Amino acid sequence: MVWLKHDSANRPAVKAPERVASVAVPPEAGDRYAIRSREPGSGASDVLYKLRKLIDGGQFPPGSRLPPERAMAAQFGAGRPLVREALKGLAALGVIESRGRAGTFVKTRSGPDHEEAPPFGILELLEARTIVEPRAAWLAATRANERDLIEIEAARQQLEAHDQDWSLVAKLDQDLHSAIIQAARNPALETMYRALVARVLANQGLTARFVPDVARMRMEHKAIVEAVLMRSADAAEKAMVDHLHISTWC
Repeated sequence: MVWLKHDSANRPAVKAPERVASVAVPPEAGDRYAIRSREPGSGASDVLYKLRKLIDGGQFPPGSRLPPERAMAAQFGAGRPLVREALKGLAALGVIESRGRAGTFVKTRSGPDHEEAPPFGILELLEARTIVEPRAAWLAATRANERDLIEIEAARQQLEAHDQDWSLVAKLDQDLHSAIIQAARNPALETMYRALVARVLANQGLTARFVPDVARMRMEHKAIVEAVLMRSADAAEKAMVDHLHISTWC
């Protein structure tokens, strides 16, 4: 694989604000499986995230019809245009489908053997990840608010607390990377990332081939998170590049 490095020297300098002092993680912040509201109206990506959590949690099982846009707008405290954009993102991910006047339905998930093979392989997916995530880390360091930083650090601590069950490690690792993506505050980037991760996870043999070095993984994640917390965009981007280049998956 050819690894392309970003030339951060050519980017315009961004004046980094002070680090958020002492990012304290409340006890409930460690629960990465709970649906937590962000600031009202903070974007279509937040609506997408919350709705996806409800779908994944079984509140809207496969084949069920989603509520009307008006009802979801009231439920999520967002305008209908934001709900509409979130639905477009979920449709692009293959999670939901529109059936005209009948409404919008959660797709019935078929097994990997029944899915149409994409015109690319796992190496291309992983290469794409090395393009998307480093830039997201750069953006997160410049755009994350205090709650974003708390969630990123909480996700890192959760990951460090579990290192025996690889399937759980993979889930918590995804939570950490997703928290950084969300902190980048770019709905298009988040939609791209979710589609990318969905394709990567669909490859069942992946986890067996890329079992991580836990000690190194912790060190790399700490470098990424600390750079984001310090608002050091270039350092965050470089740490993510190094992490993905070495670890490939986690």
